[in-house]
Formats: sequence, structure tokens, C-alpha cells
Amino acid sequence: MLVIRNGLPLRPKHCHFYSTINIALPKDFEVTDYILIGTVTNTTITWRNNDTEASRDVQIHTDEVFKQPSISNNQLITIYTPKDRSGCGLKMKVNERWQVWATYTSMFSDDNTRRWLTVDSCGRTTKIYNRYSSHLRRLSNMTTIEQKRKY
Repeated sequence: MLVIRNGLPLRPKHCHFYSTINIALPKDFEVTDYILIGTVTNTTITWRNNDTEASRDVQIHTDEVFKQPSISNNQLITIYTPKDRSGCGLKMKVNERWQVWATYTSMFSDDNTRRWLTVDSCGRTTKIYNRYSSHLRRLSNMTTIEQKRKY
């Protein structure tokens, strides 16, 4: 028996891993601002808060976008992550390909404005860039269809 929920097939309950993907992935997709696959083109370290904290500022060339807050033809995006792993930072290196799940936060903001597109090691961002890519494409297509219905 195959059951469809949120456009994704659900397998029998004995396959815990698969059903966990189907339950969590759409929820995570919904609350994440930017989801893409891309290649790191540049990284810099920026010291903040009177040189007590640092961020790794990562420029990524986007290869495939699954979700973005607004339509953009820009193929370069900058994301921010804490510099150190102890701060849940990701060590992204030039020429590495990543699947990025980024959210606008106030992590590096002086005025608590959510303007920093950030990622950390506690989220879904991964060097296994093709993880769940077929599911993400389905979710992405569903989002596009829903947006078209609103207008």
C-alpha cells in the first residue's frame, strides 16, 4: 500500500528512516528561507563584537535552487556561519559543493534585525549535496504551484 502525503509517497511503517524523512523534510522545508545546492567560491573570516566573535562569510555559486524568499537571477549568494565548530560553525572550503539550508537570523546583528542568511552544524546543511534532492525537487515544485495559485 502506498499513501501520498504532502505530495511525497509514504512507505510502510517498518521503514522508520523513510517515514522520518517524509515527516520532517516538508516541515523543515517550510521553515527554511533558502535551500540550494552550490559550490563555495570564496570564504573570509570577519571579526565581530569588538573582536570577541567571528563569522565565516561564505560566497556560493548556486547550481540549483529549491527555495528562495524572492525570485532572483543572482547566481552568487553569501551565507554566514560561526567561525568555530564550538559555535556550531561549518568549515566550508573553496571548491566544495554543498546542499545549503539557510535562514535569515539576527545572529550577527547589532539591532536584532533578521538580515543575516546563516547556517550552522545543527541544521540540514551538508556536504552530501544530493541528499534528498528528488524529495526537494518535489517540494520545490509544490511550492511553485501553490505560489502561482495565490496570484
